[in-house]
Amino acid sequence: MPILIKLLSHVGCFNYKSWGNSHCFLGGFPIYLYLMTKFAVVKTGGKQYVAKESDFLVVDLLDAKEKDTIDLDTLAVFDDKGNIELGAPFLASKTTVTVIEHMKGEKLRIAKFKAKVRYRRVTGFRSRLTKIQIVKIN
Repeated sequence: MPILIKLLSHVGCFNYKSWGNSHCFLGGFPIYLYLMTKFAVVKTGGKQYVAKESDFLVVDLLDAKEKDTIDLDTLAVFDDKGNIELGAPFLASKTTVTVIEHMKGEKLRIAKFKAKVRYRRVTGFRSRLTKIQIVKIN
């Protein structure tokens, strides 16, 4: 990021913090900077997630060891320019992810109560989760 800011300051950009529509002048002509980002809709555990490269996601437990690289089914790929690829139901290309760690979710408290009969039951539940990082969107 500092390299990009340094580059923009040499070009003569104004308002470099609003990346979407920065007005830069190079040789007297305006340059509009758009940092194109590629997004993918991936499916795992019966759920769909929208992610871009180098994003971290917390999903249901995957059957893989830590630091393993696996491929997830890709439903759609799109970017902020409006280019869209839709699968029917999946695309031929897969999204590559790396398993970062396995962990447990927040503890849920489940209480049962019936009035006037002294019936009270309290149990708990913690879901098992996997933290993954999107490596490459093909």
